[in-house]
Amino acid sequence: MMENISHSLMSFIWNAASLILLLSIVVTIHEGGHFWVARKLGVKVLKFSIGFGKTIFSKTGRDGVEYVIAAIPLGGYVKMLDEREGEVSVQDRPYSFNQASVGKRIAIVAAGPLANFLLAIMVFWSAFMIGVPGVKPVLGEIKTGSIAQIAGLQSGEIIRSIQGEPVQTWMQVGLAFANFIGEKTSIDMEVEDPLSHTKKISRLQLTTKIGENAGESPLETLGIKVYLPQIRLGIGHVAENTPASRAGIKVDDLIVAFDGDDITYWPQLVQKLEKKAEQTVELTVLREGQLRRLKVRLGVGKNSAPQMGYLGIQPKIDEQYRQELDQLRVNLQYEPTEAFHQALIKTGKFFTLSIQTIRKILSRDVSAKNLSGPVGIAESAGNSLSVGLSQFLMFVGMISVSIGFLNLLPIPVLDGGHLFFYGIELVRGKPLSENIQEVGMKIGLVLILSLTIFALFNDISRVGM
Repeated sequence: MMENISHSLMSFIWNAASLILLLSIVVTIHEGGHFWVARKLGVKVLKFSIGFGKTIFSKTGRDGVEYVIAAIPLGGYVKMLDEREGEVSVQDRPYSFNQASVGKRIAIVAAGPLANFLLAIMVFWSAFMIGVPGVKPVLGEIKTGSIAQIAGLQSGEIIRSIQGEPVQTWMQVGLAFANFIGEKTSIDMEVEDPLSHTKKISRLQLTTKIGENAGESPLETLGIKVYLPQIRLGIGHVAENTPASRAGIKVDDLIVAFDGDDITYWPQLVQKLEKKAEQTVELTVLREGQLRRLKVRLGVGKNSAPQMGYLGIQPKIDEQYRQELDQLRVNLQYEPTEAFHQALIKTGKFFTLSIQTIRKILSRDVSAKNLSGPVGIAESAGNSLSVGLSQFLMFVGMISVSIGFLNLLPIPVLDGGHLFFYGIELVRGKPLSENIQEVGMKIGLVLILSLTIFALFNDISRVGM
């Protein structure tokens, strides 16, 4: 029990630290865009804050700007001299934000989202030069009666393109399928037989909209599982004071049967352990050429379903498994010019995907339960950072595009809301009344808070907090 709590605590700390690092990078660049353009256009900046709430660190620079790090790392802001927010001296009045031309105000506000898109390009570029690890898209088990089986797809085939778009990794496959979220259409998938190297195009005729069922991935909708080499049931480690050690199971034993049923691979053992917590089972093991039957009183599974049986063993990873795993690894690495080209393409794809996702959620073609809040983002940030620098950079780029896009939405309190008001001002020749803008800001604040709470509720429902 204490081990579970300790593991959960460490995981929480790692994910929280990863989220803070992620937001610090993205928010600093976003607010830095507002800051830099405001200074260049002659608007006086009073404060540059990363985070909200209580001040943790504050320093006033030689430029007269107060630089702040605040306690809640979920955003930031640039405070500019503005007559609507306080008294401004006569000599400073030309440098206040509200006295700037509408063109300058548009440039200052738009600079934040644009900085996010530039950040995305730079981190994608860096990641592609470093090399982004991935897994070759080899088809695993194809579910009987599924869309994939009807299309003629077979286990072991390698996906080469989706709707004409070349793919080399499962991540690219996921992004390609994301374009069809909320649609009931047909998708052409080109696959290659690894033995004959012959290629064919299979047409996936969707009978269910991708993303219609909350929490279901596109692969699950299609009836496809990712292929991974199977781990055999040789035992590499037996933990002390566990059901396995008490039953006499030893390192190098090979499990061949569970309650009389033959098993060969690790997933089969995991499946057998389901709903077997605190029950006595019989394991047949092969030891030094002899079969032995051992009675084992199972414990309760750690970090799993409450009824999962627990043995206390780890598999022995043999050379054959390592070789098969190495053959599935792919490293997407490009020389600088091509890496920059790929970074531009990736940024454009994420921006387009953001537009499509919002449109499909509003039209109810995609369940809004797919939205993630800070908990989901923290978990993803922690996972990507655990994999390596390039994967974390890719995630930073994705989040940066998302934040840049969301800030362009015409919702008051967001940059897009301000740009909407300034657009009206350009057309009318004068700004909207302060009362109308204030009402708009209140409505926008309610919308943003509601969306945040809803996304957080989705996180809680998803992880079972």
